[in-house]
Amino acid sequence: MTEHLGYAQRIRQELEEMAFVVEDAAEPGEYVVTAYGDDDLPLRPRLSLPEDVLADYLDALAADLAADAAWDTEQPLDEAISLVLINIEEELASTDLEGRNHAVHVGVRRDHAGSAQWVAEREPARDAASGAELARELEWVADPPRLDERDAQYTPPSFE
Repeated sequence: MTEHLGYAQRIRQELEEMAFVVEDAAEPGEYVVTAYGDDDLPLRPRLSLPEDVLADYLDALAADLAADAAWDTEQPLDEAISLVLINIEEELASTDLEGRNHAVHVGVRRDHAGSAQWVAEREPARDAASGAELARELEWVADPPRLDERDAQYTPPSFE
């Protein structure tokens, strides 16, 4: 394993530059995201970036990127960090039709076999009816065609 001390702090700093408010939690490597810009995040998503797990995850991702000729990168570790940041931002900044974010836990953790894995958990789905009603309100329906006297005079071509 390569030493990657400080990558959790680097990711946190980048998130704060993107206007996320990130606060320390009780455990090392655990954070709580309370806001994005001027928008409060009422679910207070947990951000898990324990340094040892993050280092393993970044090592594996960087190795995959270095092996993939399509990436053609000389800095696979920097690319891996960028991808992790993009994934975190997507999870924490995306909203539904009502403007709510549903993320409750984002980051890395160990799976049952001890390997580092990505985690993105969302709150359970609420009643779908309210979302369907809102979607219907936003639906655009075209008016039926109006006939005018030009339509009455039109004769379609015959191909016989």
